[in-house]
Amino acid sequence: MSIKDIRKKKIISIDITRPVKEASQIMSKENIGFLPITQDGNIVGVITDRDIAIRGLVHDHSSIEEIMSKQVIAVDKKDSLKKALEAMANNKIKRVLVKDKENYIGVLSISDILKSNRCNKEVLKTIKQIFSVDKKDTNVKIDTFEL
Repeated sequence: MSIKDIRKKKIISIDITRPVKEASQIMSKENIGFLPITQDGNIVGVITDRDIAIRGLVHDHSSIEEIMSKQVIAVDKKDSLKKALEAMANNKIKRVLVKDKENYIGVLSISDILKSNRCNKEVLKTIKQIFSVDKKDTNVKIDTFEL
């Protein structure tokens, strides 16, 4: 089974000019925790439910641009599942966008991989890396993850 077979094909996104509250409402309605952010039809960042809770609510930001992550992590649909897991582990993220050349064609999450029955030692190692804490970093915030 390849990345293109496991990924969610529908990309639900939101424009950078929309308020954080609208992003939250979309996530609630669609039962998702991740939205790509678009500007002039191009993906320029991503926002997660955690971004909204930590950066948006705690710091009272109402603009998506203020709290979104500007780094877009993506893998190609032809990449190995191992490469996608490495991207997640290296960036401590649970989701990556999937591309076909220059076009975004879906989202791949740890949950998608687990549901695909592709759970193996590599997947478990990645989950451990995503949630590992560097004991030298005194400013670490722990995120919860439900399987």
